Amino acid sequence: IMVKEIVEKLIQKLGCGSWEESPQFKNFHESNVLKLDSSKIQNNLNWMPCLNLDESIEYTVEWYNKFSEKDNMFNFSIQQIKNYLVKANLLNVGWIKEYDV
Repeated sequence: IMVKEIVEKLIQKLGCGSWEESPQFKNFHESNVLKLDSSKIQNNLNWMPCLNLDESIEYTVEWYNKFSEKDNMFNFSIQQIKNYLVKANLLNVGWIKEYDV
């Protein structure tokens, strides 16, 4: 997925914001420099993702909104972590067996 697509999804979920592409980077291909690969963590730690892109953005936007509201970030963050662990447990990912949810 391109960074542009992530930014557009974030703006849509936030309900505000904008971005513009710099003309100097119009022909820049980010895939030549961005090499994100989770295979090492999958192999070494038996980790598998539990959230798809839209869910990850949802978690991020929820956290950002709470932070902006000066809400209790500790409790909210702990709840998000618990929700993530419950989802991991439902998906039966290998690493969750090490944790009691």
